Amino acid sequence: MRGPLLAAIVVCTAFLVSAATAAEIESRIVTVQDVGRYLGRCMHEHGLQAGREGRDVTVRMSLRRDGTLIGQPRITYLRPISDPEEQKRFLPSLLLALKACLPVPIEPGLGSVLAGDPLAIRFLYDPD
Repeated sequence: MRGPLLAAIVVCTAFLVSAATAAEIESRIVTVQDVGRYLGRCMHEHGLQAGREGRDVTVRMSLRRDGTLIGQPRITYLRPISDPEEQKRFLPSLLLALKACLPVPIEPGLGSVLAGDPLAIRFLYDPD
């Protein structure tokens, strides 16, 4: 019962409005929300750009106890981008930035709770 309940509850939002860097967030990844904040900031630091329209994307993935990825992340929602070429560039850059931020340096206690359960993380990026 733990898996379905956690999967239903664990939807966190990562906003790129904080002044904290990924390194500062990394030192305190003890909650599910911290995972989203860390990934959002880290992906931005690795070159993920919002473009002129901004971005709203939800990524579903599962992590192991040590913060490494299980399988492949899935994009479950992407707000349509009016320029098809820009959308083609955004998706690969999103996945490359996510890959650069893994493994997520989570605390062992959180790793035990999250291990194997799906996380849906919503990333909201303001326009450049």
